[in-house]
Amino acid sequence: MAFDIKKFLVEDLGMEDAEATATAAKIKPEKVTALEQSRGIYSQNLTASRDLEQARVQLQEASDRLNNEMAEWATLTTREKEEATELRMLRSSRPGSERSNSKVGSRRWPSRQEWIRRQPWRARP
Repeated sequence: MAFDIKKFLVEDLGMEDAEATATAAKIKPEKVTALEQSRGIYSQNLTASRDLEQARVQLQEASDRLNNEMAEWATLTTREKEEATELRMLRSSRPGSERSNSKVGSRRWPSRQEWIRRQPWRARP
């Protein structure tokens, strides 16, 4: 498809038909080719700009979805934490629910720190 300089002058630049015909006759063929190339580049840039804007919108939508999911996850985590705290409080309020070391008879097993303190090689002079 050849570049129509007269059509360009009339439609894009708003010249009258007679004025466009006179101006088109004065323009050298090299200038027409350069103008055609620049119009092609403009068209490519316009298409790329539209694609970029569409990609930006899609990215923003995906970001919003992710933010909403993160907020929902945080809410669930907070709710689960509160439920776990309530459950812990319920367990601790029941009789016989005290957590203690294993017992053999009435003897309590020492904690790790107590056990380390009692070792002969740990004795202080």
